[in-house]
Amino acid sequence: MGKLKYFTFTLIVIVVETGLAYLVSQMTGLYLLDAMFYLGIACCATFIYFSSSGGMVANKNEAMVAASILGSKSNYSMKRSPFSLRLNPLVFGSIVFFVLGFVLAALF
Repeated sequence: MGKLKYFTFTLIVIVVETGLAYLVSQMTGLYLLDAMFYLGIACCATFIYFSSSGGMVANKNEAMVAASILGSKSNYSMKRSPFSLRLNPLVFGSIVFFVLGFVLAALF
């Protein structure tokens, strides 16, 4: 992906999350910076979970399959996979949004 396209999608993610934070703050009565913090954490966690592979969750699932009856019948061998994260525009934009909200909250 080109740098301009990556930057554009990252900027779109930041603008959409800012709009969502504003909407949440208006609907719930929270301050905008509080909504930015909570939404930033939620979006970061969600996008990191779906953009990563391997790690603890994958190894646990591999162990469950290997220990099951179906795994023992087919002589399933467990493969360990290290944690890897694709830093796509969704993840990067959410991290920038969270850090931006955190810095603004510290300043004001």
